[in-house]
Amino acid sequence: MAKVAIIGSCITRDIWPILEEPTPELLYLSRTSLPSLVSAPVEGLEPIADQPHGGISRSQRNSVLADLQKTALASLAAFEPTHIILDFIDERYDLLQVGGSVITHSWDLKESGYLEQPWAKAARRIPRTSDEARALWRTAAPTFVEALRRHGLLKARIILHEAQWAQTYLDTEGRRQELPDALQVWEGLPASLSEHNALLADTQGRIDDLIHGLVRVKADPKVLIADENHRWGLSPFHYIPDYYRDVLRQLKALGI
Repeated sequence: MAKVAIIGSCITRDIWPILEEPTPELLYLSRTSLPSLVSAPVEGLEPIADQPHGGISRSQRNSVLADLQKTALASLAAFEPTHIILDFIDERYDLLQVGGSVITHSWDLKESGYLEQPWAKAARRIPRTSDEARALWRTAAPTFVEALRRHGLLKARIILHEAQWAQTYLDTEGRRQELPDALQVWEGLPASLSEHNALLADTQGRIDDLIHGLVRVKADPKVLIADENHRWGLSPFHYIPDYYRDVLRQLKALGI
C-alpha cells in the first residue's frame, strides 16, 4: 500500500478529489518553500488557536504553523512514506526573513494573524523572483536533500511533478482563451507568468541534478490548460480535468 507525501502545492493533492478517485494514504506539507523548509524556527512565536467561525481553516493554520516552527521534515520522517512528490507551484510566494529564519509569505500566513505578532515587525520581504530569493533556494536545495538522506527518506520513490503555469484557459463556454502575462499571486500582489515559469524550470532542473533516481512526471503540453470552471476558480495552475488524468496515469504507473 502506497504512503504518499506531497511537499508543495495543492496541485498534486487535488488530483484525486477532482477526478473522484480514491485518495491514497497521504501526508500533505504545503505553503512552504525549500529555503523556509530547512530554515531555523521563528523565535518569539505564539501559536494561535483555531478560529472555527472565521479566518483560515484548521489545515491552513496547521500548514502555516509548521512553516513557522519548522516541523515539516520531522512529520515527514514520522510518516515513513513510500513515495514523496515534490510540487514546486508554491514556490510562487515571496519569502520573509526575520532573524535567522526564512518563512514563506503565503496568503494563508497573511490571513493567519501571525504577522501581527511582535516578532513579525522585524521581518524583511524577499521578492520571489529576485536574485536574493534564487540564491537562497540554490543554497537550500542541497541542504534539503541532505535532510532527506539524514532522515532515511531517500529510500522512498522521489517524484517531481514538473508543473508549469498555463498560458491559455477554457472559459465557462469551453472556448480557448489566452492568459495575460501580468497576473496576481493574490489581489494586490503582481506576478509575471513568464517569470514564474522560468523560475519553475530552474528549480525543477536543479533538484533533478541533486537527487539520484528522481522520477519526473509531466503532463502532456496539450492538456496544460487552465479551467475557468475549476473548483477553486480560474488560475494558471488550476487545470482542466484532462491535465489531472494524465498526471494520475503516470503516478499509478509508479505504484501510487
